[in-house]
Amino acid sequence: MREAQREYISSDEADFELSGEHPYPPAVLWQYFVDPEKRLRWQPLQTAIRNEANQHGRMGGGASSHCAHGVGGDALREYLDWRPFSYFTNRITPLSSWPGFFAAVETTEFVPTETGTTMVHFRSRLRDRGRLTRLRFRSALPIYGRMFNRSVEKLRKTMREDGCPEAHRSSAGVEEEAQPASPVSG
Repeated sequence: MREAQREYISSDEADFELSGEHPYPPAVLWQYFVDPEKRLRWQPLQTAIRNEANQHGRMGGGASSHCAHGVGGDALREYLDWRPFSYFTNRITPLSSWPGFFAAVETTEFVPTETGTTMVHFRSRLRDRGRLTRLRFRSALPIYGRMFNRSVEKLRKTMREDGCPEAHRSSAGVEEEAQPASPVSG
């Protein structure tokens, strides 16, 4: 069987990166990022999520997810690379003209730590490299950072409510402040 093509946004390639440490192993966190019912309980602005299986009848490369965001409109997430419990990469396509959505390729990576926690890295690279799009995106970064911090707290609360066993926390803290990966330059 031929290995699927790898699609991965590194820190150097990202226009935007958010990272946070979570007190759960990657396999447990993974489910909260890919299962529609679990995602609806913690992701901000989500009103509905519908997964569409790939040609093999399962989630993975070639599958998609249709996300409804209420007044913010809808988005299509097409999975390009799917490495369970390690990372997934998707192409996000806005299905509305809401200015807060940007066409991008995103990698969400789950990195286990020595203490049993997991660093989750979310990286996004704009598909439209035009100056106006990058300026609009840059102006939205503070909003994305606040939404990320709120969603991290809601994710932790949801996982505690579900009885997910926590790993030993690191002494470095649980969360890092959201920051752009690098300036979006022209």
